[in-house]
Amino acid sequence: MIANLIEDSLSARKRFPVSGTFQVEDMYQDILSLYENGLPDTISPLHSCFGGLKDVFSVLRGQLSVITGIPSHGKSNYSEWHVLNLVNDHKMKASFFSPEHSPMHLHQTNFIQKAIGKNFWKEMDGVPRITKDDIARYKDWANEKIYLTGPENGEHPTWEWIFEKFKEQVYSFGIDIFVIDAFNKLELPSGEARDQINKVLTKLTMFAQMNNVIVFLVAHPTKMKKQENGTYECPTLYDVSGSSDFRNQTHNGFGIYRHFEVEETGEKGFTEFVNLKTKMSFQGEIGKKVEFDYHVPTGRYYARGTMAPSFDMTLEKSQQIIEVEKVETMPQNNDFDNELSDLPW
Repeated sequence: MIANLIEDSLSARKRFPVSGTFQVEDMYQDILSLYENGLPDTISPLHSCFGGLKDVFSVLRGQLSVITGIPSHGKSNYSEWHVLNLVNDHKMKASFFSPEHSPMHLHQTNFIQKAIGKNFWKEMDGVPRITKDDIARYKDWANEKIYLTGPENGEHPTWEWIFEKFKEQVYSFGIDIFVIDAFNKLELPSGEARDQINKVLTKLTMFAQMNNVIVFLVAHPTKMKKQENGTYECPTLYDVSGSSDFRNQTHNGFGIYRHFEVEETGEKGFTEFVNLKTKMSFQGEIGKKVEFDYHVPTGRYYARGTMAPSFDMTLEKSQQIIEVEKVETMPQNNDFDNELSDLPW
């Protein structure tokens, strides 16, 4: 009897669980899902104004992406437009730490213009000025989608401080996307700069993975080499000031490079999006580019040579259709025949 009990007990024994160790069985259903359904969907803006961007660059949850570009080339402006579209297209929430764009209420005017598709300050180039009703509608749309992060009561923004704030926002608001603009606006821990940069980037990648969120980090490059024609080379991730780890540690990265208008030849300016790195081959192709025109009244970017997008993120689909129908009767907006087919729904 006792021997049988001992034998039964030994045959039913279970291995003591070891934290942080995984076997194939633990992820077997996920493997089968990949076999049956294919690669996971990557995340990129859906509106046609982005042209072929999704084939050039996209991200996944749990990844860190570094954004770089020469000062005044538009990397912050483009990043805001890119992230706003991710929020709108994928039902996400985003938090921006952007001390360079202070005060916060002034920074919000950039988001309002981009979201609504009008100029905040005045009528410009046939685009009407935003109304108070537009602002109220943006408030209702953005209040639980767009968050700004900043110090209060004399707090000094350090990397430990920003990690604590982001953790709070993950659990309190369910933030999906975190934007840090820029890296040099947070004080590094004491020690050798390169080592501290490495540690911060390691923490950022771990934060993204552990919380299944997307992190965009804007980082300035070193002074770029001037070319014979007087322009500067487009920086790579290896050119980001401080450490090559901005290339080595990050999952993805892209550059924003502005080609300025040439008055002598009449050549119009445009902005170039360059894939500097994508972690997985199915996320894009390193070195590929997309060219964008820039719409001054709204701060929006759109595929070069196409019409500036006029959709309003704050309107429901049915309302957007009504709005388009209204504007189609106005001579200065006869481009809306194509605009409706551009909508991401």
